[in-house]
Amino acid sequence: MITRAKKYAVYCLNKKNLTEKELFDKLKEKGYEEYADEVIEEFKNAGFVNDREYAFMYISDGVNIKYKGLFRLGEELIRKGVSKSIISSVSKGFEEESFNSLMAYVRAHYDGVEISDRREKEKIRQKLLRRGYSYGEIRNCFDEMNWSDI
Repeated sequence: MITRAKKYAVYCLNKKNLTEKELFDKLKEKGYEEYADEVIEEFKNAGFVNDREYAFMYISDGVNIKYKGLFRLGEELIRKGVSKSIISSVSKGFEEESFNSLMAYVRAHYDGVEISDRREKEKIRQKLLRRGYSYGEIRNCFDEMNWSDI
């Protein structure tokens, strides 16, 4: 029965990279709950499941491709079962990239747009907050875009 659980885990990992928790949930859902811990431990030792690498790739793609902020990406990773300590250590390397991503996003969507009043500026700020950027990043971005005097 454990070989079936391993085969199913390999099948799941061939389709998509998963966190430990996601793989555990898949095994549990399929009825292999009693073997899940053993299978996951074996796969971790073999290097097939690695939450740190998963978090690195997830944050890298989120910052550079999807233009999301670190806070939102961290929340998404927590929901996927990645520990806060891993998220914190991995995201420290992406702080500058996150700001550059924010600037690229703002330039792509708002360059040439006349921001004339506080209400428009607040709408943009709220949108960026929902994307997961921090107040500090947004403030620095607005300073660079010369929107701070509005």
